[in-house]
Amino acid sequence: MEPFELKVNKRTYKIIPSVANKTTFSVLNYSAFYTITRLTRGYWEIIEHRFGDHLIPLQEIGRSIEEYYKL
Repeated sequence: MEPFELKVNKRTYKIIPSVANKTTFSVLNYSAFYTITRLTRGYWEIIEHRFGDHLIPLQEIGRSIEEYYKL
């Protein structure tokens, strides 16, 4: 799976898939870096918040990841 960029709420995020797990992704932009995972279809959880001063729209990003990678 290749990385892709996603625009949500006027912010652009880069989505980078994990090489070890098909349901774990790094999500980053200019001011935040998160690692997220899909627990079930349509439900995502933050595993790690490395830096940033804002919360990401987690479920919306998760739905877009499912759509893009056809999970």
